[in-house]
Amino acid sequence: DDFVANKRAKLDNLVIKAANQVAMDIFCGPSMASKIEHSDGDDKTDQTNKLQEHEQHPNISNANCKLYPERSLPSQQIITPNSLVVIFESFTNLNFVYVQPDEIFSNRNGHFHHNDFIGKPFGSKVRSRANGGLGYLYLLKPTPELWTCSLPHRTQIVHELDSSLIIQSLDIRPNMTVCESGTGSGAMSHMLARSIAPHGKLHTFEFNGDRVKKAKEEFMKHGLDHLVTVHWRDVCGEKE
Repeated sequence: DDFVANKRAKLDNLVIKAANQVAMDIFCGPSMASKIEHSDGDDKTDQTNKLQEHEQHPNISNANCKLYPERSLPSQQIITPNSLVVIFESFTNLNFVYVQPDEIFSNRNGHFHHNDFIGKPFGSKVRSRANGGLGYLYLLKPTPELWTCSLPHRTQIVHELDSSLIIQSLDIRPNMTVCESGTGSGAMSHMLARSIAPHGKLHTFEFNGDRVKKAKEEFMKHGLDHLVTVHWRDVCGEKE
């Protein structure tokens, strides 16, 4: 276990170093980045001066990933137990499951065992075990757009084209704080959460207690509870 942990830590450091190098090339220019990278290390005073000059560059805050406390490594690509998977049945029919060992998903195409999902990469095609494997489906990685097309409708929802226009018109960007009136089925909330990540905050208000409870459960399962706070409140009600 220690060997694996150390190997992962070294890999993370390599990813961070490479990401910083690319970011410095983009934001500060290759010449500025090379001043630090190509230093021979013999003159400590010269190195210190180069570091100070480097840190004073107006765009260095955009390039230094050490300023961001959370890692931004590639997200999970392999389906594991408890993974949310969007099921592509046809172009007009999407569904979803939370993968659990020994569970079975059934639709008009057949019966599909969750055990056949586990360990496969998102995007895989899975065939049913019966009828010679004639029935099949695709296991898609969830995005706000796919979730909007497959979620259970507790209310009317804001669809993906409308939500993209709303986010663009309001100029919602990463790390902003946003208030949403009416959580409903959570479709718009998922779109907003992606837009304000990684360090933003969405405060969404819902007057219906059952919908509040369900929304909190979904945000937690989807790994968004650090970005979204659901408030049980009627924002249009009269003040007491």
